[in-house]
Amino acid sequence: MKYLPRIMMIALLLAPAPARAAQGDCGQPNSSGTTPVASDALGILQAAVGLAECAPATCDVDANCNVTASDALRTLQSVVGLPIVLNCDGNCETAATWMEVMGIFARYGCPGCHGSVVSQGGLGGLGDFDAGYFQLVTDGSVNCFNSSFTSQVVPGDPDASFLINKISGSPDCGSNMPIAGPPVSQADIERIRSWILDGAPKN
Repeated sequence: MKYLPRIMMIALLLAPAPARAAQGDCGQPNSSGTTPVASDALGILQAAVGLAECAPATCDVDANCNVTASDALRTLQSVVGLPIVLNCDGNCETAATWMEVMGIFARYGCPGCHGSVVSQGGLGGLGDFDAGYFQLVTDGSVNCFNSSFTSQVVPGDPDASFLINKISGSPDCGSNMPIAGPPVSQADIERIRSWILDGAPKN
């Protein structure tokens, strides 16, 4: 009798995984209903031990960026009516830091035009941790005639930030940044966007 729980667990793990829904909701990788059921908890457990696949955006219900047995347990607790919050946003990429953003600027030679000696468009200090942050975020004024943007960086809103507009290929005012050399890659733009979306912290 004392081995019964272990036998049941082995049987559950070896059971064939149910077919995965085309679009599973939070915590339900297998069923197609509007709320998780017990078989969904089993599917998450199977994914946690490598017997099935499960999209983190659906199965990582505690938002720790890993599909684990605790995700299966939380789903099961939700199924039986316990007040458990399932948080399956799948957004596990960490935001860039200000230091990383400065490194991106350096790779594209931005401090050459916006540094301590030259301040094109009234923007300087991009090679300096404190001065660059002040110019982009604390002050952040846009000195570009007829620009629809009012701030270089709007913490939390990349699309309202003139910086993103200037490096994305079609600025509403002035030339694309950088003027010389290759354009900023989409991957680097996304990293800068992530920093702004995170509130543009000085980190």
